Amino acid sequence: MKNPPIEVITVLVENKEIKLDPKNMEFTDGNISEFMQKEYGWIDYFGKQLELAQKARLLAEIEAESIYSKKYVEAKDNGGTEQYAKAKACSDPEVVASKKKCG
Repeated sequence: MKNPPIEVITVLVENKEIKLDPKNMEFTDGNISEFMQKEYGWIDYFGKQLELAQKARLLAEIEAESIYSKKYVEAKDNGGTEQYAKAKACSDPEVVASKKKCG
């Protein structure tokens, strides 16, 4: 079995830093009761942060697809071929920036 991470990991969720500290998962025979009480709170907290992160990504994907579609239609309306419209939309700086937010 692979060992869990030993360093604190910080992730950004909706412009809020979330710290994942492995010390929160440490316990001994002496503090197992306290650990069990706190564990549920951490699980709820991290679960909520994961939910918010998934929502933010979904909204970013919707926005990126919308911007791409607008740029594609503009290129098609200007007489471009399907391949040209795809290339024009994919290379548009606004589309590129919006897709970076999804990743």
